[in-house]
Amino acid sequence: LSEMAERNRQQRTATLYELIHQAGLAHDLDSGLRAAISLTETLFGVRAGLVLRLPDHTLAAETHPASSYLLDETEYKVAAWAFSHRMPAGKFTDTFSDSRALHLPLEGGTAVMGILSVHPSPLTTMAAAEIELLQTFAVLIGTIIEKDELLQGAKRAEIIEATERLE
Repeated sequence: LSEMAERNRQQRTATLYELIHQAGLAHDLDSGLRAAISLTETLFGVRAGLVLRLPDHTLAAETHPASSYLLDETEYKVAAWAFSHRMPAGKFTDTFSDSRALHLPLEGGTAVMGILSVHPSPLTTMAAAEIELLQTFAVLIGTIIEKDELLQGAKRAEIIEATERLE
């Protein structure tokens, strides 16, 4: 039993490393998000969609272009609930459990950066460890997005400062 637990721990560590390597170290945010969606779909055998936070801190109405899962109106409402409540909702949860997808907040250090929506095939069940790993994926993706926003903000501040010095 402990050997199997150790093997599972090693597999989880390798999976998280792969996400960080492919998505977190990508040359731009869009490439990183495409890698994150692809890795999520491949590892969990699901279709996945990202709905990102807009600059006004509301949830975008459209999924990220790399998404293979597009939310209908009902699923979007569940995703919006997960976004505003900072809690998972939908399939495999106690909130909107009749939903077709699991909607996970992309938690950054200070805010929810969007939603990862995961749509398994209808008869699929997920073990608690798989859902936990998906939640960890969502946190890492949220952190990647937040890091990018902070870097973009710092670049804008540098440009403003340089422009002010020239005046």
